[in-house]
Amino acid sequence: MARGFSKWNKSEYLKQHVGRDNSHHNVAKSKCEFLMNQNQHIETHFNRHSSVAQAEYKQRLQTSIVIVKYLLIHGQAFRGHNESESSLNRVNYLGFWKALGEIHADFKKL
Repeated sequence: MARGFSKWNKSEYLKQHVGRDNSHHNVAKSKCEFLMNQNQHIETHFNRHSSVAQAEYKQRLQTSIVIVKYLLIHGQAFRGHNESESSLNRVNYLGFWKALGEIHADFKKL
């Protein structure tokens, strides 16, 4: 592990400390720049969608959380051996989604 930089009065040592493109210093600097970039923030991407798309996403997310909580509380697996479209026994997570689609038409399109 590096001790850091202590010879501030000699510029050639600073260049040596910073290093090339893949040095620890430059990697940390680029990660900081990515973190500070507001255009890459999740909230920025979420706000670009329409309010209808946001509401549908929120409903999908809330429903998924409810299903996952139910499965966890009852100690159930999230999927079975055969979760394909042709399977008659699509159980647990996908089965809940299918059952919700039969009960409420809005869940079919989610």
